[in-house]
Amino acid sequence: MDPAVTVVVPSYRGACRLGELVRRLMPLLDRLDGEAVLVDDASDDETWATMESLALEHPRLRCARLGRHSGQQVATLAGCALARGRWVATLDDDLEHRPEDLPLLLERARRGYDLVYAVPRRRSPRPLRLVGSRVFDLATRLLIGKPRRVRLTSFRVMRRELVERMLGERVRSIYVSALALRLRPRISTLSVEPGPAVASRTRVGRLLGTFGRTLLSYGPVGRRVGGREARLHLPVAEVRGFPP
Repeated sequence: MDPAVTVVVPSYRGACRLGELVRRLMPLLDRLDGEAVLVDDASDDETWATMESLALEHPRLRCARLGRHSGQQVATLAGCALARGRWVATLDDDLEHRPEDLPLLLERARRGYDLVYAVPRRRSPRPLRLVGSRVFDLATRLLIGKPRRVRLTSFRVMRRELVERMLGERVRSIYVSALALRLRPRISTLSVEPGPAVASRTRVGRLLGTFGRTLLSYGPVGRRVGGREARLHLPVAEVRGFPP
């Protein structure tokens, strides 16, 4: 029988963070009848070795390594493609997303939603990041169809049927929320307490690049041009852990 939920955690240079995350996540997965997939985005530190060690220690844990550094969005979808759960949850590896909120997200999703975002209560953002967030929000509403009152985050729960449809979509690049939104899922959000604040590890240039590719790929022009199936953008090189 399929597990109830698969938790997907993308990681880049996350060797020092993964042990604490897994320590907090495993009791939840035991209680929820779940599994986890950790995805190493071709890190150049001990991330992959750490994941392999954790997978040997925990039977509910699987890990995958990308063949090339591809970014958080590709790493996240690669983990989703390996998920066996009836629900697929995604969260970051830095504990700014609290794993303990996962049961609340699942409870909300089971009320008839395809996609539920956990929205941390806001801290006071830096001015530049606040402006960028508002511009991105406006653009995604106008060009991609994001509902006005929905705030996109990387902590979410998706119905597996939605994930399977996302993997078959023809796109030029991967942005997980944009892939989901184009399929018009039933969406809800849930306000949660944030974990400890962490310094952003994403450079402004990379954020701008993601922003531009997303609008080109998922806006009106991108929909006309098309691309490859989303699953063909996922360079998974190696998988360790429980058997498929």
